[in-house]
Amino acid sequence: MKKHQLPLLLAIATALAYILTPINARADTVYVSNAGNNTIKKFDLANGDYLGTFGNNSDPYGLAFDGAGNLFVATGGYGIPIEKYTPGGVGSVFASGLSLVSGIAFDSAGNLYEGNYGDGTIGKFTSGGIGSVFSPVNYHVSGLVFDGAGNLYAASFDSAQIEKFTPAGIRSVFANLAVSGGAGLAFDREGNLYAASQANNTIEKFTPGGVGSVFASTGLSSPYGLAFDSAGNLYVANYGNNTIEKFSPTGTDLGVFASGLSSPTWIAILSPMLTSVVVTPANPVVGVGTNQQFTATGTFSDLSSRPLTSGGNTWTNGAAIPAASYGLGGAVVGGKFYAISGFATARLGIYDPANNTWTDGAPLPADTGYNLRQYSGITVLDGKIYVVGGDTGGSGDRSTLLRYDPALNAWATLAPMPLGARYSLGAAALNGKLYAVGGVSIASSSYLNRVEEYDPTSNTWTTKASMPTARAGALVGAIGGKLYVAGGSDASGALTSTHVYNPALNTWSTNAPMPFAGNGEGVVLNGKLYSIGAGPSPERGIFAYDPASNSWSTNFALMPTGRHALGVAADDVNNKIFAVGGWNGSFASALEIFTPPGEVIWSSGSPTVASINANGLATGLSVGSSTITATAGNLTANTVLTVVTQPAITSQPMNVTVSANGTATFTAGSSGGALAYQWQFNGTNIAGATGSTLALVNVNLGQIGCYSVIVSNVAGTTTSSCAQLTVLGINMYAGLTIHGSVGANYRFEYVNDLNNTNWLTLTNIALPTNPYLLVDTDSPNHARRFYRAILVP
Repeated sequence: MKKHQLPLLLAIATALAYILTPINARADTVYVSNAGNNTIKKFDLANGDYLGTFGNNSDPYGLAFDGAGNLFVATGGYGIPIEKYTPGGVGSVFASGLSLVSGIAFDSAGNLYEGNYGDGTIGKFTSGGIGSVFSPVNYHVSGLVFDGAGNLYAASFDSAQIEKFTPAGIRSVFANLAVSGGAGLAFDREGNLYAASQANNTIEKFTPGGVGSVFASTGLSSPYGLAFDSAGNLYVANYGNNTIEKFSPTGTDLGVFASGLSSPTWIAILSPMLTSVVVTPANPVVGVGTNQQFTATGTFSDLSSRPLTSGGNTWTNGAAIPAASYGLGGAVVGGKFYAISGFATARLGIYDPANNTWTDGAPLPADTGYNLRQYSGITVLDGKIYVVGGDTGGSGDRSTLLRYDPALNAWATLAPMPLGARYSLGAAALNGKLYAVGGVSIASSSYLNRVEEYDPTSNTWTTKASMPTARAGALVGAIGGKLYVAGGSDASGALTSTHVYNPALNTWSTNAPMPFAGNGEGVVLNGKLYSIGAGPSPERGIFAYDPASNSWSTNFALMPTGRHALGVAADDVNNKIFAVGGWNGSFASALEIFTPPGEVIWSSGSPTVASINANGLATGLSVGSSTITATAGNLTANTVLTVVTQPAITSQPMNVTVSANGTATFTAGSSGGALAYQWQFNGTNIAGATGSTLALVNVNLGQIGCYSVIVSNVAGTTTSSCAQLTVLGINMYAGLTIHGSVGANYRFEYVNDLNNTNWLTLTNIALPTNPYLLVDTDSPNHARRFYRAILVP
């Protein structure tokens, strides 16, 4: 199968990019070209709502999306170009000078291939628009599509042939339609090719080997374009009656999806996919013991964005089952959980989550031995519960197939498995059939690799290719059109291998092994195969296999009550897994309900610094920093959470004395991390004073007072003690001016009283300038002084 990176594109002209829809996919949008009025219309796939008209093209035919979500539109006239529209709707010419282009398709490298109806060629364009002839075909090309191996398939309006081209251009006939006149082509998830036959109003289906059959013949009128959605439903553009018809994966006509069109030709289905994730807030700071809520916002390939869902990964308790049991089965129909038999009761318990109560359904049909079933294969098909095989708790294993109809509260006995009795087998519903896988035979005392397929329409069984490894008690589930079998055990002990069955090819392959051996109970939810009650004692583990990434994950909350041989089932609508009963040294009656993680899984890089729960709520635990990561599918986004303690003053600001017009500096030492400062004067904030040091320049007498600092962070606030500023007043200085020769030596003398003849020397100086002012800096400390200057020879 071809695996494409984001975005996921579902289109007639894409290369098997419909395999799996990740949980972060948004609603699909159906695009249809209308040759009658030169428009492309959009519809919401979920409900068929008309979303408007896209672009304005002359005679639009082929439609295809590239890997970036750009829509390419081929037009049917001579010389009319192929146009390109961005996800935002901005159009441009991609290629021109073509000859009646019909179908278009992209290969995995992003090259566009186009069928020229006019000159009978298939052209190839690089992503930059450089064109060349891929192959001359000499017929009127209609539909084009790639398979997962990169082979191109081409249909013809005037021939019954469908041709296949290898990536190297080697050409061969793949299959023939019943009559001439093919149009659109599309692949389903199993690799079957579907072709629209306009001549006889049918959709034909071809296996990978080219064996054909009629898939649909009702509700069709000159069928043209084809496209599959992510659920495997087929959409057909009816050129003849201006509608889009919808068919189930099994070919059931689901009716008109859209009407009121105008000669619709091609269809393309786009599932906008997650392209980037951003975590907010960015780089926050919290205190020890305080919380920070994070949000992950996703941007999608259609340029929309929204918060991604978090939460889940939690267990809650439901009402205990009235009759404790182990080896029982589980199923969900209509939002109710059904607990089926087990040891030692034939009881059918029905749990209603709406009121948290149990009621009894009709018991199992009478058996020749003990009237119970344990270790049966359980699955749901078309709203009915099937119970295949199992052990009767003392009177042997069984080959029986029982069916319970919840609407009638009645059991029916169907055709038994033809290859004999077995228990501890797995069961799954796939493509309208039931598959019974593996198990143990009491008669042969052996583990089985047996696979049998049951068709409810004919009440018959067919033997299928055996598993590579015989096993019992395996995880079994159907995902994306394939059957997955993992774990279980054989005579040598517990197994870890994972095998995949392709019903279209009747073949098995091997995928990534389980992280450790164990016999948990298997259940499928959101495209993943879960193991419930896994691992060694006390058997509380959960892990899940994701086919999209071929990997196992184990980061799930443990089941509160450890046990094995329990009954499990998934509620796809309400996103729950039910786990009931089992054995943990005695019969268990606990009902525990698991909610899987949301679109985002949160993690903390340093969990001793900060923890984070499933809802994105982080708690600071110790001082430091931790990288907070949001994981959505295969995308991640990070931010850093810093955890601090409440601030503390480690050294108080000191008193300062300074002369007027001088500079006063106050400093406070503090601790706590990510600190903010606000200095105050006499209890009032000083504007702009937000550093750890306060410097006052050109101080004056009006600034005398108390200076303190408030230190804060997200953890709290503290205030320093008061430091006093003292400012000395402005002083008057005495002095004298000397006129003399520069360089002459003078002795300056003073007395405090003129009656005193004992003159004192103030200083000696060689006159530096003429005149020269001598200032006595000590004069403010004296009431008065008298001065004289004496020339020293």
